[in-house]
Amino acid sequence: YFNRTDIIDNHPYSVHFDLYTLKKNKNVEEIGSWHYPIYFDYLPSHRLAVVLRFPSWYENGTLNPCSQRSCRQNSTCLPILNQNHSYYCSCKSGYYGKQCDLYEPHCETYCSSNALCRVTHGTHPYCICPLDHFGPQCNLKYDGCDSRTCLNGGSCHPTYDPSLEAPFLCICSRGFYGDRCEKSPSSVHIHFNTTDISSVRAAVIQLYSVSYSEFSIRHQQVYHTLLSTMIYHHSERMPPLVGLLKTYDHSLTARYFLIYSLLQSLINITSSPRYCPLASSYLSQDTL
Repeated sequence: YFNRTDIIDNHPYSVHFDLYTLKKNKNVEEIGSWHYPIYFDYLPSHRLAVVLRFPSWYENGTLNPCSQRSCRQNSTCLPILNQNHSYYCSCKSGYYGKQCDLYEPHCETYCSSNALCRVTHGTHPYCICPLDHFGPQCNLKYDGCDSRTCLNGGSCHPTYDPSLEAPFLCICSRGFYGDRCEKSPSSVHIHFNTTDISSVRAAVIQLYSVSYSEFSIRHQQVYHTLLSTMIYHHSERMPPLVGLLKTYDHSLTARYFLIYSLLQSLINITSSPRYCPLASSYLSQDTL
């Protein structure tokens, strides 16, 4: 710097975070950038801690700064996302320079088709790969969904994770879970072994989980009469620990029955519900 004014007003260096979107048609498209100037570039290091946010006007065509501006032939107008009403001209694939008037012929053969070629100061340009492609020249292709990765009828969706640590995501069909839908959840199958249902006008089946001294209802179903079979698929590894049955006849007082009390991942039983009398029935009227 020649004087103090240059230090305050002139900031020739900045950090850019360019934003790209991956299209389903295998194309890569640049859609904007965040620009942060380096105010004291004479220092040996620069610390930058920012949160990248989309402005409120993003995706509003009338407020986009490029709606009334245009760039030269070999460039595209794109918004600067952290500076209102600001834009920049992004060079098309293979072009470079302040006016995007220079072209690198090496881009015609170096990067794979549908990849963006960015000219650098190194020996080779930089390739921005489309979907399912990776490598220095985007010539390597990997689709985690090519093989039967999701089991039990699950649908596979690529994540496009460049690290390939989680290249796909399985959306499991009903009744299965796990990274590859390989696990089946707990379930409760109950067959009621009782013939005394003529007086039942309504029935309620409640399945409880137990946490210390607290009961929590995990599933509840109301029936007009007592069915012979009840099937419930639980979303967790262990099913509810206790099953209760409440029946109602012509009176308003419910009768309670214990269906099961087990600690298993699969409950498939034929139950003869055991009547649970009210505690008050064991007390005399004088005690009450």
